[in-house]
Amino acid sequence: MTYNIDFLIAAMVILLLVLWYFLGQKRAEDLNNQVFLFFAIIGILDVVAELASNYYISFPNSNCEIAAMLATTIFYLLQALLPFTVICYIQTLHDNKIISAKKMFLSGVPTFILMGMILTNPFTEKLFYFDIPAGYMKGPWYMLMYYSALCHMAAALILIVIWRKKLGYQKVKSLLEILLISGAGVVIQLLYHPLLTTGFGMSLGILALFITINNPHANIDTLTGSLEEYEYYLTQLKRMFDGNSKLNVNNKIITMPVIISGIMNAQKLGDSGLILEYAEYLEALSAKMV
Repeated sequence: MTYNIDFLIAAMVILLLVLWYFLGQKRAEDLNNQVFLFFAIIGILDVVAELASNYYISFPNSNCEIAAMLATTIFYLLQALLPFTVICYIQTLHDNKIISAKKMFLSGVPTFILMGMILTNPFTEKLFYFDIPAGYMKGPWYMLMYYSALCHMAAALILIVIWRKKLGYQKVKSLLEILLISGAGVVIQLLYHPLLTTGFGMSLGILALFITINNPHANIDTLTGSLEEYEYYLTQLKRMFDGNSKLNVNNKIITMPVIISGIMNAQKLGDSGLILEYAEYLEALSAKMV
């Protein structure tokens, strides 16, 4: 069978660009960004392994049987790991700081079982094998890889629905779009095997994550480096003043309006004069509230 690698080449270009810009920009060093970086690197390795495996499949050679088996086994292992990484990524959006080891282990049990099957495949030949005259051959459990990917996506969808309130509308919207894009790539290749679109769908999903949730400019104030800290202190100030402050003077309650504000990406305002004008504007608002 001849495979079309055009989509794989496009996937490699997309992933390398995402990794380049992600590493080249300042970003929050939180667990979510770390998992995103791992996701992107595993995605690149997956595409490389699939290209190598496809080469041996398309040009079978009895002298390269061991290399073909090794490249395809590595590719299958990465394919099994990628859907699990999506589950971990969603968990980081929900748990923010730390994911419990128990939760990680339980969510990864199906993946660990599948990876064990892949590692033992050279002896069992249940998933694939190489026949000297015929080349690459599908084993009786070949479809298990597709079923695993689709089941992980279904599990991810369930988590998104369950955690939708904590995740928020924008993140839920982005995650659903990503699942749709990635799932479409899996389904297209499932229906037409020569068209290698699984890696391409995955690369588009990672690109969408980079543009939306993991965009460094959306997570970091470029002046201070502190979006998470910025939001934390803003929340604390709001709680402290609770909208308005009240003083009891001579048995009379005097209400004083409180305006809490902050300037993000201040460099976009240009020189300091514009910043002062903005501060004067905020001061004028307080007079109108009295």
